[in-house]
Amino acid sequence: MGQIYIPVLNWFLLAVCLVVVCSISNISEIGNAYGMVELGVMMTTTILVTLIMLLIWQKNIVLVFAFLIVFLGVELIFFSSVIASVGDGSWIILVFAVIMFGIMSASIFKDI
Repeated sequence: MGQIYIPVLNWFLLAVCLVVVCSISNISEIGNAYGMVELGVMMTTTILVTLIMLLIWQKNIVLVFAFLIVFLGVELIFFSSVIASVGDGSWIILVFAVIMFGIMSASIFKDI
């Protein structure tokens, strides 16, 4: 109850993962792509926790911005080093992210 399970989507993700992994010729490209993804998840989590701190927990705004500056600052420093590896394999993840964003945006704006 309350969970969404779409078997076709799991098979689609399996096929995409196999194609991506089999098409990569160098293991460092996989590492670069993983670094880009991991930092994206970390930055998204920091931004969402900041929103929770402000809207739900109603913490002091100075404390919230101090949290945001410290954690997002460190993550942006790491992200700046990963940006240099876009040509070395991280572009695969960016292309996949744009495709998934397009699919999700099309399904959202279809209802409007």
